Amino acid sequence: MADLVFGKVPHPDYLDRPITKQAGFGMSEHGKRNVKGVVLHRMIGTLWGTDGWFRRADVPALTDYGVGVAATDGIANDGVIIRWNNPLGFQSGWASGPISDPYGDGRAFLAKYGGDAVNRDQVSVEISGNYDTAFSEKAKRSVAWLIAYWADQYHIPWDVFPIAPNDGFSFIRWHREFTIGTGKPCPGKVVMDATNDLIERARTVMKAYQTGVGVVPAQPPTPPVRWANPVLPDWWTKEELAKGIDRKIGNTTLYACRREVETIKRTKCLAWAGENAPQTRPPVDVRDRFRIEFVFATDDGKKWVITHHGSRIAADAVTPAITIRPR
Repeated sequence: MADLVFGKVPHPDYLDRPITKQAGFGMSEHGKRNVKGVVLHRMIGTLWGTDGWFRRADVPALTDYGVGVAATDGIANDGVIIRWNNPLGFQSGWASGPISDPYGDGRAFLAKYGGDAVNRDQVSVEISGNYDTAFSEKAKRSVAWLIAYWADQYHIPWDVFPIAPNDGFSFIRWHREFTIGTGKPCPGKVVMDATNDLIERARTVMKAYQTGVGVVPAQPPTPPVRWANPVLPDWWTKEELAKGIDRKIGNTTLYACRREVETIKRTKCLAWAGENAPQTRPPVDVRDRFRIEFVFATDDGKKWVITHHGSRIAADAVTPAITIRPR
């Protein structure tokens, strides 16, 4: 025990795509966060669909990480980690509640640290897919490395992991351990059945770095593309968007046009400004459905829509058709 060295497990590579929510609507302000555990979740959706969902001003939820799986996100995003919220920051995203009839290690955590700590002092990891979606090898590797990193930061020795000596209960919790009274089964059977495997993988990583003995397992995949993060103006909030009023950015008028649309061709998602604006996420495919908030025209006569996640796409790529006519 005395020979163990903590703090050497590296954080796996990730896409940093920070999301800021309004206090009281998607996040709470409980002071600086301090990680005392990891909570496993299932997205009930895709990696990039969830990225867009959390960016909606009217969605009262936010988790720290998302991990892609091959079955829902394809080979390019299999095992890719996105970080939406800093586990050591000041924004406690609404992730692991609402608390209802807690049990097991969730109840033990609540008894020791209280309700504010559920989202403040635990890292929330969302795994792409539905409750019955296959949990791919690369995704397991990514989740295990995240667990190993944060457990090592909490100074848990590899040979007693997953029990945290400071607490006397497991460092890993399931979302349902806080919410089963609501009927929410998250993260579902597939992830729950894989938890012992994740523990052994994390333990192997921790042993190699804490003792300097043993083979270091392969790290998670490096994200293939560094997509630009959407930059949203100060007025991009639930209350302001709900007013449905036109806005201006520089000399460009954004006409309020909240509606659900569907793509009729594969098209890029771009940042707002500039002819050579970077892409903010992978292109949307044919028949993707999402909400738009505004429509506008650029000086060259092209028409654009702004999606709920703050990206712009060509207006001729969506249906119902949207046009802008001079008054």
